[in-house]
Amino acid sequence: MTELVVGIDAGVTSTRALIATLDGAVVGRGAAPGANSGFPQGRFAAVLASALGGLDPARVCGGVLGSCAAVEPAVVRSAADMAWWSAGFGGRPEVVTDLETAFASGTPQPDGLLLQAGAGAAAAALRHRRIARRCDGYGWPLGDQGSAAWLGLRGARAALDAWDGRGPATRLCAHLAEQVGARPDEDLAQVLVTRLHAADPAQLGSLAPLVTRAAEAGDRVAAGLVEAAADRLVAGLYAVTSGDSSGDPSGDSSGQSPRALYGELVLAGTLLAGGPVRSAVLQRLAGFALQVRSAGSGAAGAAALALAARGVLDPDVHARLIGAVS
Repeated sequence: MTELVVGIDAGVTSTRALIATLDGAVVGRGAAPGANSGFPQGRFAAVLASALGGLDPARVCGGVLGSCAAVEPAVVRSAADMAWWSAGFGGRPEVVTDLETAFASGTPQPDGLLLQAGAGAAAAALRHRRIARRCDGYGWPLGDQGSAAWLGLRGARAALDAWDGRGPATRLCAHLAEQVGARPDEDLAQVLVTRLHAADPAQLGSLAPLVTRAAEAGDRVAAGLVEAAADRLVAGLYAVTSGDSSGDPSGDSSGQSPRALYGELVLAGTLLAGGPVRSAVLQRLAGFALQVRSAGSGAAGAAALALAARGVLDPDVHARLIGAVS
């Protein structure tokens, strides 16, 4: 009887699962709402039932669940165990962070670096596929520097500065007015305050594409924001490799240079999938001996970790698994 592993990606907007054989063939998939929908036990049970279909649960020999930071870890652990047992699986799933599943979705190698910039932002150095050191990922009020929420918020601020005369003119004013549905006779500042003052990160992150498109169209204000985002993201990489958390990409205040960046680098998140932020980050890293890869499905990354725990994750198995869900 062929053994199976399960990978679950418990994200903010969706929860996804897949089931794979030990040679990386995907035989089941499922989807459910994300962390925004509340307590996770029902979501986990639903996504596992959907992925399992008519497969025999006794064939499952292991699994990994990658969770975002939006839910308390103890709650995720308890809900994962309950859903696992209700599905009829033996043992219990390993629970890791979405940074670890993102890294595993991008490379079969056990060691390397991850840079994530989507709704949130973080950098991590991984050893044996586990986080050895991380920087940021603190949520948009405290951190997530260079993330979509960070970029969208600064785009809105730059538009308001231009609107009230404190800053240079920028096409972000017109783009934001269109995005929030402000009429030509309305006060843009009042509309933005009303719509965005209590916005969650997802709403702020939805403004990031306005900034990147304006930058690509030659808007100097937007281009400056893209460059600032890239600076902060690369500073996170330096921090996890050299211990420098000053935010200065050139090194720390003592003049010590960061250790050379080398090996595998997985880029994850919407801002690093393509576009000007990715280009600006890669430009800053051009002098380093990095093999740059792009993250794939979080659920596939979780399944890759489950395969690695069984000692069967080689480059061919990884390529088959990730390629099946790309």
